[in-house]
Amino acid sequence: MKFKVHENEGNFEINFETEYGYSSGPIIGMRPHIFRKVEYTTKHIEIDFFRSIGRLNRGELNAMWYSDGNGNLAFVENI
Repeated sequence: MKFKVHENEGNFEINFETEYGYSSGPIIGMRPHIFRKVEYTTKHIEIDFFRSIGRLNRGELNAMWYSDGNGNLAFVENI
Protein backbone atom coordinates (compact mmCIF):
# COMPACT_ATOMS: atom_id res chain seq x y z
CA MET A 1 0.00 0.00 0.00
CA LYS A 2 1.03 3.54 -0.67
CA PHE A 3 -0.37 6.66 0.92
CA LYS A 4 0.07 10.25 -0.15
CA VAL A 5 1.37 12.23 2.82
CA HIS A 6 2.36 15.83 3.22
CA GLU A 7 4.98 17.50 5.37
CA ASN A 8 3.95 20.09 7.95
CA GLU A 9 6.51 21.73 10.25
CA GLY A 10 8.91 18.79 9.89
CA ASN A 11 6.22 16.14 10.52
CA PHE A 12 4.69 13.83 7.95
CA GLU A 13 0.89 13.79 8.04
CA ILE A 14 -1.99 12.02 6.33
CA ASN A 15 -5.61 13.17 6.41
CA PHE A 16 -8.33 10.70 7.40
CA GLU A 17 -12.02 11.13 8.02
CA THR A 18 -12.47 10.44 11.72
CA GLU A 19 -14.70 11.12 14.70
CA TYR A 20 -13.07 13.80 16.81
CA GLY A 21 -15.78 15.05 19.13
CA TYR A 22 -19.32 14.64 20.35
CA SER A 23 -22.14 17.15 20.73
CA SER A 24 -25.73 16.10 20.01
CA GLY A 25 -24.08 13.37 17.93
CA PRO A 26 -20.60 12.46 16.73
CA ILE A 27 -18.53 15.17 15.05
CA ILE A 28 -16.87 13.67 11.98
CA GLY A 29 -14.45 15.31 9.58
CA MET A 30 -11.06 15.19 7.91
CA ARG A 31 -8.26 15.43 10.47
CA PRO A 32 -4.48 15.18 10.08
CA HIS A 33 -2.76 12.16 11.62
CA ILE A 34 0.96 12.53 12.30
CA PHE A 35 3.43 9.72 11.69
CA ARG A 36 5.70 9.18 14.65
CA LYS A 37 8.89 7.20 15.02
CA VAL A 38 8.27 3.85 16.70
CA GLU A 39 10.51 3.21 19.69
CA TYR A 40 10.52 -0.32 21.09
CA THR A 41 11.36 -1.08 24.71
CA THR A 42 11.08 -4.01 27.09
CA LYS A 43 9.65 -1.81 29.88
CA HIS A 44 5.93 -1.47 30.52
CA ILE A 45 4.58 2.04 30.90
CA GLU A 46 2.17 3.00 33.65
CA ILE A 47 -1.32 3.95 32.40
CA ASP A 48 -3.53 6.46 34.20
CA PHE A 49 -7.07 5.16 33.66
CA PHE A 50 -8.75 8.53 34.25
CA ARG A 51 -6.55 10.36 31.73
CA SER A 52 -6.73 7.66 29.06
CA ILE A 53 -10.54 7.20 29.20
CA GLY A 54 -11.01 10.63 27.59
CA ARG A 55 -9.41 9.35 24.38
CA LEU A 56 -12.22 6.90 23.66
CA ASN A 57 -15.24 7.89 21.62
CA ARG A 58 -18.78 7.41 22.94
CA GLY A 59 -19.35 4.17 20.99
CA GLU A 60 -16.17 2.60 22.37
CA LEU A 61 -17.06 3.65 25.92
CA ASN A 62 -20.60 2.27 25.65
CA ALA A 63 -19.30 -1.03 24.24
CA MET A 64 -16.99 -1.51 27.25
CA TRP A 65 -19.21 0.00 29.96
CA TYR A 66 -20.98 -2.19 32.53
CA SER A 67 -24.54 -3.01 31.56
CA ASP A 68 -27.29 -5.46 32.50
CA GLY A 69 -28.64 -8.16 30.16
CA ASN A 70 -31.06 -5.63 28.62
CA GLY A 71 -28.36 -3.18 27.55
CA ASN A 72 -29.04 -0.64 30.32
CA LEU A 73 -25.75 1.06 31.19
CA ALA A 74 -24.59 1.35 34.80
CA PHE A 75 -24.01 4.85 36.19
CA VAL A 76 -22.75 6.56 39.32
CA GLU A 77 -25.13 8.86 41.14
CA ASN A 78 -23.89 12.19 42.39
CA ILE A 79 -23.41 12.20 46.14
